[in-house]
Amino acid sequence: MEQILHVSEILGTTTALTREQGQVIYKKICEVIDAGDKVSLDFSDIESILSPFLNVAVGKLYNKYSSDTLNDNLNILGISDEQFNIFEIVISNAKSYYKDSQSFNEAVTNGYH
Repeated sequence: MEQILHVSEILGTTTALTREQGQVIYKKICEVIDAGDKVSLDFSDIESILSPFLNVAVGKLYNKYSSDTLNDNLNILGISDEQFNIFEIVISNAKSYYKDSQSFNEAVTNGYH
């Protein structure tokens, strides 16, 4: 079965900007996937999306699930080309980060000394 999550209805706004909003969506996605269902995120009424929201709502999923699981069970609907570009960057960064987060954190920390 597939569930469609209308982001604007869940958040009660037409903007998806904050990490806190992302956490709400992340939990909903996990509930659906963990129940064995597929999930479609519908952004058709969302006017603005920022990376802090996406880092938590979507990026964090790569820590819990494999890319194959997400490719098979997560679909994104109703986003513009510009919004899609932000998604691609967030997903690429999340894959890199969660693949080897310890080395990534060490590189960032060592870069600031």
